[in-house]
Amino acid sequence: MALNVVSNAGPLMVFSKLIAPALSKNALLLMDEESGRNYARQKNLQVRGSLGVLIEAYAKKLISEDQLRLYFQQISERKDIWINPDLCVRLLEEIFGSDPG
Repeated sequence: MALNVVSNAGPLMVFSKLIAPALSKNALLLMDEESGRNYARQKNLQVRGSLGVLIEAYAKKLISEDQLRLYFQQISERKDIWINPDLCVRLLEEIFGSDPG
């Protein structure tokens, strides 16, 4: 079961809106915000971020290599998504090697 709520709120709001319901349902928590992810892991919740969801979709052959690379490129270039572009590069290198595609 996946529970997904987008939030830019403070820690108490994150706990009450995301982590507490996930704990009660033993759910996969979808969250990119690092401090919330760390807290959820301390509570033994399974956590996945946007990049992890895309990588899993690729691994399950739901999206192609070209699509995965495109999505990572788009995430890297957007100013309203606060995912470090270096993380995108590193993950793609881990999956495909140092070949840029």
